[in-house]
Amino acid sequence: MKPKLKLLTRFVFLTWLIIFLVASGAAGFQMTFTPGISVSEEYTDNLFLSESNEEHDFITIISPGFTFEAIERNSGLSLSYNPAYSIYSRFSEYNTWRHSADLSLWTDIARSTRLEITDSFTRTEDPLDEDDLFESTGEILPGVDDSSRESRDVYYRNSAGINITHQFGASDSISFGYTYSILENDDPEVEDNESHNPSLDLTYWIIPNKWGIETNFGYTRGEYDASGEIEPSDDFDDWRASIRLIRRFTQHFESFVEYAHTVMDYKGEEEDYNVYDSSAGMNYIFAEDAQLSLSVGYFIQDREVSASERRVSVNGDLGKTWSFRHASINVTGASGYEESNLGADNLGFDVFYHAQCTADYELSRRVQADFSCSYRVDDYINDDDDRKDKTTRVSLGLNYQPLEWMNIGFDYSFNSVNSNLDEEEYDENRFLLRVTLSPSQPFHLN
Repeated sequence: MKPKLKLLTRFVFLTWLIIFLVASGAAGFQMTFTPGISVSEEYTDNLFLSESNEEHDFITIISPGFTFEAIERNSGLSLSYNPAYSIYSRFSEYNTWRHSADLSLWTDIARSTRLEITDSFTRTEDPLDEDDLFESTGEILPGVDDSSRESRDVYYRNSAGINITHQFGASDSISFGYTYSILENDDPEVEDNESHNPSLDLTYWIIPNKWGIETNFGYTRGEYDASGEIEPSDDFDDWRASIRLIRRFTQHFESFVEYAHTVMDYKGEEEDYNVYDSSAGMNYIFAEDAQLSLSVGYFIQDREVSASERRVSVNGDLGKTWSFRHASINVTGASGYEESNLGADNLGFDVFYHAQCTADYELSRRVQADFSCSYRVDDYINDDDDRKDKTTRVSLGLNYQPLEWMNIGFDYSFNSVNSNLDEEEYDENRFLLRVTLSPSQPFHLN
């Protein structure tokens, strides 16, 4: 383990241990503990997510774990830890431990002020996150840049954050947050990075329920570190600010105009730029579980030397769930732009389009089925190779609960990347059979 990550891991572990002991001894906390263990057998026909090197393998995964919660009236703590050992049938040199841990702590430090602390740690050799593959959340997520990994070398992620929110009116609030994240890779061809991200958000209704403003300010400092085999990317300072004027007509309908500005300052030869983005749109809740957010705008990416990029943007988020007696269907969609600078690849400015559909069906009281499909286009308009990826994912799942404390699941996923760069393309079929043992109710510790 690298010294910086080793020190951080020790710090996070000690922090969790202290909080755990404090919470365990605090009067008034309702504490629960839920243990569990799962054994999985996974098959993939493209182990390295490669177009030309398609190797298959069976992977056995043994994963014990637990969730601990301590909650009282004004505070709460949730801690989960799930280690796993992965055993490869053909490529045993990749046998390794995986670790996944999450901490969430909140407390009301005053009547209208809440402090939240979070930390998430992952150690894995799997280039694709299993949660993204098999869990149907119905949520539009950022692009998965790990698709560029073509090895099973271990990598680590840790993201720690703190946020303070103060409510000073019925719908008025101000919050300050800070997040520190790292990515470290055993693969010498993938560079490490760390980022610092403070942010400030303000929501204020000038005339309650009629006219309001939302403002956001954020700053990201990105720093890179590479081995001697590759040249590190340029560090950068990314400044972002936006302001939105809202006109609310009814409880379910409002319109807005917005302006957002981005300043990207690279600390090297990479080309700096500004983004000027103006838009107008609306939010409409047309049913209890259905809403539509839609905005149309025009943005200019003003680059320091190269020609500017000018595009009309249609940014939307549609969320609708159709519920039936034994089934539900959810459809979501989004588009916009983001920075792809802190993953396995550093590809810069990304214009994306994403659509997703999820569904589940209760075949019987103990058997459930689920389905998910998504399609995403990522256009990296500043990349030297003009890279453009089209990612398709389809997953099917079947879960059977023969006993209250036992669950048997079968999942299949198809993952495909179609790119204008041949070396970035791949197709993968993945099958997973999992048996999970866990009590139906948590143990109460007090």
